[in-house]
Amino acid sequence: MTFLLYFDKVYYYAKHGKNNRGYHKVELYTLDSKKTTHFIARLVAEAFIENPENKPQVNHKTGDKDKNSSEDLEWTNQSENMFHAYKTGLRTYKKFTVSEETKEKMSKSHIGKEHYVKKVAQINPNTNEIIKIFDSVREAGLSLGCHETSISEVARHKKGRILTKGFKWEFV
Repeated sequence: MTFLLYFDKVYYYAKHGKNNRGYHKVELYTLDSKKTTHFIARLVAEAFIENPENKPQVNHKTGDKDKNSSEDLEWTNQSENMFHAYKTGLRTYKKFTVSEETKEKMSKSHIGKEHYVKKVAQINPNTNEIIKIFDSVREAGLSLGCHETSISEVARHKKGRILTKGFKWEFV
């Protein structure tokens, strides 16, 4: 549905519809095609429901997105809104299931294997002498004040990197 509105000395085209989650909205277009989108529930709440605690969200008490009367709306915060959604069954906990094919792929990859930590050597780039051996890339990164990924990329010869923090790195 499209309407022509005149408000505050400006003409607007108003288009009513629903967003991809089913909430009613109205899109206002100025004659020079600037668009603003407003949700009906929020407009009703702002106009007819007091918000003394300054809560940021509007909740449909019955969970019905088609009911936008002030009796069906309330101000809420994110936590209260999510609690209401789970309590009323509007949202459910998703159970994670893995197909047999995926399990087979996972068993052949590193996923599911015991995690291990590699020692890494800090090497002088001029003499190629080992300066220190760290128990892990993480320990080396913390010691030198850099991210462990930077050291790991050099040790794995990735992305063309040859030095991090002025040192060569090799797994031992």
